[in-house]
Amino acid sequence: MLNIHRGGGEIDLAEILSLLWGKRRLIVAVAVFFMLAGVAYAILTPRVYEARIALLILPPIPSEITGEQKASGASVFTPDIYIDLARARDLMQGVIMETLPKDNSRPNVEVFSDNFKITVNKSSETYTKDVQTPRASIAPLSLTLTATLRGRDRHILPALLSAWSDAFIKKNSQLFYGRAAQSFEYLQETLLVTKKNLEEAEDALFSYRKENPVSVLQIQLETMKSLHGEFLADYTRKLRGIAPLEAQIQLVRSLIESEPERKTLKRGMSKEALWNYLAQKLGPEELRQIEELDIMDEFLNTHYASLKAKLQEYEIGLTALKASIADLNNHIMSTEKEYETKQSRLLQIGLDMERLTRTETVLQGAYDVLAQKYQASKIAVADAADSIRVIEHPVMPERPVAPQRKLIVVLSSVIGVFAGLFAGFVSCYVENYEKRAPAES
Repeated sequence: MLNIHRGGGEIDLAEILSLLWGKRRLIVAVAVFFMLAGVAYAILTPRVYEARIALLILPPIPSEITGEQKASGASVFTPDIYIDLARARDLMQGVIMETLPKDNSRPNVEVFSDNFKITVNKSSETYTKDVQTPRASIAPLSLTLTATLRGRDRHILPALLSAWSDAFIKKNSQLFYGRAAQSFEYLQETLLVTKKNLEEAEDALFSYRKENPVSVLQIQLETMKSLHGEFLADYTRKLRGIAPLEAQIQLVRSLIESEPERKTLKRGMSKEALWNYLAQKLGPEELRQIEELDIMDEFLNTHYASLKAKLQEYEIGLTALKASIADLNNHIMSTEKEYETKQSRLLQIGLDMERLTRTETVLQGAYDVLAQKYQASKIAVADAADSIRVIEHPVMPERPVAPQRKLIVVLSSVIGVFAGLFAGFVSCYVENYEKRAPAES
């Protein structure tokens, strides 16, 4: 038997149990009251459901793997920073406005933040040392970020988490961009402008070559050069022929001056005719006519005529030669002028084509460099965009996580039993005190 000493007195345990048994109704009533209160609380408290989503955050690819000489420049943050990024108020406000209808039941950011929990896999904060390299290299492993959301409406929890994950990935993927990925938009815009300028330069060069055929112009210059040589040789040859022809003309003219144009031939009567004429009986008048019987014949000097014809021939030849020389001179002058014009045009065409070709070459080189950097930036953007992956999609919860009715009922019952025992002790103490008060007085 257990005895309890208190203030020099002794209380029997059987007496305590007897006292409590006497107060059994009170104890049971208090216990039942607490149990009923717990049952009522468990029934009246709204059910709370919980959904979750898990994200895998991959570190940037090291330069040793990508083969780049420089680091990618992408940032790797501590888990606390990821938690702050996930719980950004503007992010949660955007998710609420995008997913939930605009009415009085829409929660504010504070309520959403209280029911939204973020946890990071702490074991992911492991760093490894590469002992083979001269210096230690820190390689961060992947992080697992789990987001849980509690609410009364279990149907909207997956939609809210999905919207949050999309907004989180869209907003924070750029934090993983390296230098190449950050310049993606600039490279894309510059590449398009350079491509347009290159096409314009190529079209301009093609049109200029089409409008100014160098080969045809070179053939024309060669032909004109050959014709100019022939004209010049013919001009020199004919120019040398003027002096002999003028000398011949001068000689013929001097011969013509010494030669009469016509010649005269005097002819008289023969002796036989004269005697026959004298045998006749002539009067004085006929005798006077004997003196006029001589005949004077005048005829053209053939040598003079031939000299005159020769002079005319030489003069015509000289005139024709001078006309031919003048014509050749005009041809030579026009050919030289046209040759100089075409030669200047050919030089100008060559200069313009060099400029257009140089512009095209510069643009082509710039386009090639930009295209390579654009492809590298495109790969970097794709790698950064895939640095956050959803590894567990949210599903609609079937069972509530709160309230835990059985636990509430059990706890309220246990509390009710202890409260009933305490009430029984208090009731016994009050009764004993009331009994001792009259006796002491």
